[in-house]
Formats: sequence, structure tokens, C-alpha cells
Amino acid sequence: MKNNIFLKTLLGLLMLPIVLFASCGGGSDDDPVPQKPTTPDKPSTEISVKEGNDLYGIITDQDGKTVSGVVVTDGYSVATTDAQGLYQMKRNTAAKFVYYTNPEGYEPDNKGFYQTLSSSVKRYDFKLGKAMGDDTHFCLLLITDPQVRSDKSMIRFRQEDVPAMKSCISSASLPVVGWSLGDDVHEQCPQYEKQMHEIMTGMGIPFFSAIGNHDYFKVNNSDTEPRSKAEYEKYWGPTWYSFNKGDVHFIALNNVKYSSGVKYDDKGYIDEAQLNWMREDLAHVSTSKLVIVGYHIPMTYKSDNPTRDRMLKLLENYPNRLLMAGHTHYMRHTVASDPIKIEERIHAAGCGAFWWSTINRDGAPNGFSIYEIKGNQIVSNHWVNAIKDMPDNIRLTRGDFSYGDLSYGLTSDYVVANVWNWDPWWKVTISEDGGTPVAMEQSLLHSPKISSDAWADGYLVGERKRNVTSFSAYNQHLFLYKLKNPEAKVVVTATDRYGNKYTQSEFTTDYSECKVDGTNFSPAKRR
Repeated sequence: MKNNIFLKTLLGLLMLPIVLFASCGGGSDDDPVPQKPTTPDKPSTEISVKEGNDLYGIITDQDGKTVSGVVVTDGYSVATTDAQGLYQMKRNTAAKFVYYTNPEGYEPDNKGFYQTLSSSVKRYDFKLGKAMGDDTHFCLLLITDPQVRSDKSMIRFRQEDVPAMKSCISSASLPVVGWSLGDDVHEQCPQYEKQMHEIMTGMGIPFFSAIGNHDYFKVNNSDTEPRSKAEYEKYWGPTWYSFNKGDVHFIALNNVKYSSGVKYDDKGYIDEAQLNWMREDLAHVSTSKLVIVGYHIPMTYKSDNPTRDRMLKLLENYPNRLLMAGHTHYMRHTVASDPIKIEERIHAAGCGAFWWSTINRDGAPNGFSIYEIKGNQIVSNHWVNAIKDMPDNIRLTRGDFSYGDLSYGLTSDYVVANVWNWDPWWKVTISEDGGTPVAMEQSLLHSPKISSDAWADGYLVGERKRNVTSFSAYNQHLFLYKLKNPEAKVVVTATDRYGNKYTQSEFTTDYSECKVDGTNFSPAKRR
């Protein structure tokens, strides 16, 4: 039913061979240390460096021609290349990397855009690759929280998420850029960081990552000393940066702050250095661009976050602006109004509810999101299931569906529709026996309000015995309808803001789609 280029991405998902990996206890996967980006051959251009500047270099294209106007930073100061392709600045003593923001017409380079600084080296040159084809029309593949935490979960990631992503990439008629919004691995298994970096950057497309809380690792196994991001930086480089694609400016922020080995700011903290850098970065970005800011921990629905408000104020003059996050293992797409009006899209996890199942905390299948972007506008979006043969954006259950004490509290003549990629621009309707479609009621508006999915809770909390606080989720995308004819054949239609339509007429009555690890689960009970 969908009318966009992503229909074919859901078909023909390939399965990769099962590969054995080292466990969290160590093994050959720990070595060797990855190769750092290297400086290209030095151009013959003479460099005239101003007194006091100790970080500089030349930026050229693939033909060796110098490129002017390229934004370069050490994460603190920002400079641009001059007519001779030269950038220069005084290096900040806290800087670890020097890196550039690719200019319009040049391809984002997730591996070559940065170099690790050395105390004995002052000059760092870069070489840019030109973008192929129409740079203004492309797809963004966005995944968050793959959170590999064991050999078994690594196998599942390779067998489920990776083939689905590769299928999307290979079948897309447009260029694709990949972006992970953090928690690439679980904190107890740092050696998987290398493997995850190799997998994601080895898909034949630019693939970036924004750091998550689980990408920080304990120092000396201490619960009191703040965690370190050094292992993550060894493979991914800087934890705040920007890149361009067509008429879109992407900004990645690190909003994770640990005060100990176990505690971090769950509102999302952006430090002063990043705010200053982002201000300087945006000074070189046209207000006609779509600016997408990505980070791990959602921030807009939590109150009392002054660093968030200061960051949002920096976007005030950009009419096309969007926030993207992960972390929660559920979907929630909302619009904040203070201090500016802006949409934040919280994406479900690639690992679902921590690899315990094939679903997230809100019932959304494990997977990732695909955005089609044309010019400075998103023109289509679709949630791609990591496992085929799962419901496409809508799951129907009866109102009396229950697992023990976990229930909707409704009667069997109610239809419950979980529309997980829903946002306030969607329309959800239902028809009985081929009749005129009518709007369904959002469960948060029902009396009494229903704010969690009993079907998902029944599986994760009931079947899998997980903690209700950590595994049940506030759900804004449940819709209800009381049937006039309890035996009617129904069709639920969800239409997104882009005109894509999704339909569902089959009811889910058990947990067969959640089956993992070869375990058989009993059907949920009906009242």
C-alpha cells in the first residue's frame, strides 16, 4: 500500500552465516588496535602559518586541487580553509582530534573526516571525495541501540539487523547515509565496539555514530570513578561533529554525562564546550538548510534542563529543524514548544528490549528507520522491521487481551491498534464489514486513560519475567474503537503525514512473533 521507494526494502531480507565471536571475557577480537586515519600525501603548496597557531593543514580534493571554505575544528575552535586550502588555529589543550565538516558537493566520510592528534605533530592534511549524482535527494538509515552484549546477541544482530539494513541499501534507488544514535554495544563488552564499527562502516555507505551511555566503560572497574569514552573514541573518533549531505546539515552531540561508574544525567547533558562549538559550527550554515541534531538521550519531554534549552536556542533561526534520539527502546514522536517549537523523534531500538525478544518495550518490532530527504525536507519515512513476516506498523489486539494482571481493562468488542511509528500528523481509521472508515480514539484520551501496551507488557514482564519498571513503557501510539458488531471484519488504516498508508485486518492472539532462542511461549490468555 505504501507509495514510496521503501516498499522494496521490506522484501528479500538475506540471512548471513552464523559467525562465532569472542565472549565478554576476551579473546582474539580484542586485537589488533585499529588503524588510525592517516594524513594524505603533502601537497607542494607552501604553508604560511600565523604566529601562535600550532594546528594547521591543507585540504584537497581527489585530484589534488585545494578546497576553500571547508570548516575544520579541534572540537573547540572552528576555522575555515582559505583560497589555498589552508586551515590553521591554536590547538585547545583538551583537544583529541582535528576534523572537518564536508562541504556541499563532497561526500561525507565517516572514517577519513578526522585524525587523532599527536603532541609531536602540528600539520594534518585531508582529502575530500566528491559526491556522486544528485546530492540533494538521498536516504538516511537511522538505527539506535543495537547494544550487542554477548556472542548470542552479536549473532542475532548479524542475522537480523544487518541483512535488513543491507537489503535497504542495495534496493534503494537513492544514495544512503547511515547514522547510529548510540549504545552500539553494551557496557560490559567493550571488545564488541571494534566489531560493531567494522560492521556498520563496512556497508559501503558513509555510516556515523553518536555516543550512548552504554558506549562508556568503567575505569578500573570502579563504581565511583566517572566512566571513560576512550574505547569508543578509538574506533569512532570525536563524539561531537557535523557533516553535510545535500541541503541537510547533521549535528551529532554527546549528551551523556557520568558522575560515577553507574550514574549519569538521564535528562541529557550538553557541556559548555559543545555549546560553544555548535554555535561556531552553525555560523557557517545557511538558514535555508534542514538542520538535524542527533544524540542518544531524549531531552524535550523532561523538564528543567538548561543545557538543552541553550542548545535549542541556537536553532532558533533555522525554520527547518529536527531532533533525533534513541535510548528508551520505544517510539515517541512529539513536538516541544519551549523554548522553541521543534519536533523530537525518539526511535525504537535495533535490539528491542535488550535482546530478550523481537519487540521493543512499546511493542514496536526490532528494527531501524529510513528517511527519504529531498532538498531541505523529509518527504517520506518508514520503520523497517529487522525480522520479516512481522506486522508492518500496525498490530491489532482485542480489548480483553490479558496476561495475568496485565490487561487493557477493556471488553472483547474493543479493537486496540498499536501504530508504533505514529506522530501527531498521522490519521488512524477503522471500518467494519467494508463500511465507511471512522477515526479511532487515542488511548491516552480514553476514560480511563490507557498508557501502556498490555500485549507487549504481557510478553516482556509476564513471559520473560523482566522488571516492570524497566521493561514496561508509556505508550502514546495506541488507538481504540468499540465495535458496533463484535463479530465484524475490520480494516484499520494508518496514513502518515507523507500519504503512505498501512493497513491491518488480522488480530494478534499470542506471542509467536516474539519467539527467540528456540523457546516455545504459551499463548496469552483471553478474558
